[in-house]
Amino acid sequence: MSTATRWRRDLVDAYGDAVALVAPGAELSETVTYAELDRRANVIAGGLRDLGLSRGDRLASLVPNGILPVELLLASAQLGATTIGVN
Repeated sequence: MSTATRWRRDLVDAYGDAVALVAPGAELSETVTYAELDRRANVIAGGLRDLGLSRGDRLASLVPNGILPVELLLASAQLGATTIGVN
């Protein structure tokens, strides 16, 4: 298990239901807890793994600002890859 994944699991264990991120939106802001952020990152990591992303790879992401870039960063770190935001 990578250091980033271990750190994330420690945060979820300690603060699972606490708010981890708030992304303000034009009409509605999105709030996500540590547990939900972990769950989403795990789902994304599984999808990226299925697409062949692995340790040492680089992932370029072009996504709108918000919670998704954080989820991608956590998911790629879980796989040992690096995320590069291009927006």
